[in-house]
Amino acid sequence: MERIKILQENLFIRNLRDKIYRNRFEIIIFTIYIIYISIFRIVISPDYVLYSEGEYDWEFYYKMSNDITLIFKREIVVPFCYRVFYPFVVYLLPFNPLFSFSVISFISFILMGIILYYTLRLHFSKAYSAGGLGFLCLFMISSMEFIIMPFYIGFMVDPLVHLFVICCFYAILTSKKRLYMIFLFLGVLTKESVVLTIPVFFLCNLYREQKTATFKQVLDSIYKNIKFVLPSIFFLLVLRLIVYPLPIQEHSLWYEYYMHDDYLSIGFFISVIQDHLEDPFEFILGCTFLSWSVTFLFLFFNSKKNWFNWFKIYGVFMFCVYLQILMSAHIPRVLLIAFYPMIAISILGYKQVIDYLMEKPKQGEIQFFKPLKNDL
Repeated sequence: MERIKILQENLFIRNLRDKIYRNRFEIIIFTIYIIYISIFRIVISPDYVLYSEGEYDWEFYYKMSNDITLIFKREIVVPFCYRVFYPFVVYLLPFNPLFSFSVISFISFILMGIILYYTLRLHFSKAYSAGGLGFLCLFMISSMEFIIMPFYIGFMVDPLVHLFVICCFYAILTSKKRLYMIFLFLGVLTKESVVLTIPVFFLCNLYREQKTATFKQVLDSIYKNIKFVLPSIFFLLVLRLIVYPLPIQEHSLWYEYYMHDDYLSIGFFISVIQDHLEDPFEFILGCTFLSWSVTFLFLFFNSKKNWFNWFKIYGVFMFCVYLQILMSAHIPRVLLIAFYPMIAISILGYKQVIDYLMEKPKQGEIQFFKPLKNDL
């Protein structure tokens, strides 16, 4: 009996050693990435300024994390009163809210990078997928909204939103529909912008199931797959029926901020557009470098066919993402949910440059809705 136990232990150790050896590249890459995130976390020394008036959105999340029932008491302004998942999780945890927010955000950033790598691996080699992780790190440096603000301010839902977004893309590209349904449900309860992944879900399934895209085939595909998104849409509608938001007009600071217009009113849209047009250079900078760092330059090295394959999957998504600019003064903050599609097309452009410099023969085009069997 003792000999069998020793053999089992040796077999376990040998299997573990083999797994470590096979995944040594990922272990090294992920270790470097975790160190990178940890440096940010250690270097940033937050003082977490909170204003009792509720001047910023993260203060509403903080209030909800202390008492989630405030969403039913007309104390949380739209749209923050509907973003209940993250504050609710913190509310359930038996720790200080700041500690819970900080730990969950830190873990979210780590998982975000790991899942990004494996999502890129559906199309690219290990080296290029690791390069995509490097692009993500550059995004973090160029945009303070990505990593510095969550670590400095603390009470923000953005890291968890970005995690659910990349999880949604991974589930879509691997055709794990039930998994996508779960991530979408949790994502839209964290922030409603995760709903923008739904067109990608339908388009990917349409191209997998149909060789052509007639009107009838589009309707058939939607009918076949709509059950996976209905729970999220239904619960979003239910939230808007049972939650009682604090009207903008009853909150002095937000009423003044929105120039005496309600959120998402015509006057609000006009005021946001006017703010963007006051400094066109800053607006263009926010839509490019401040969101995507220098990596957006690699977009221009892609072939027309690669652009077409990318647009037919992510075109509607990207249009809706950039449309959010009409509702936000912080441009990079609303654009960064598109970090995976931007990294995917940038890595492909980067690969084109490397192949040209190394005089490699031109290889096949990427079908962004279908994982490749072989590395590019």
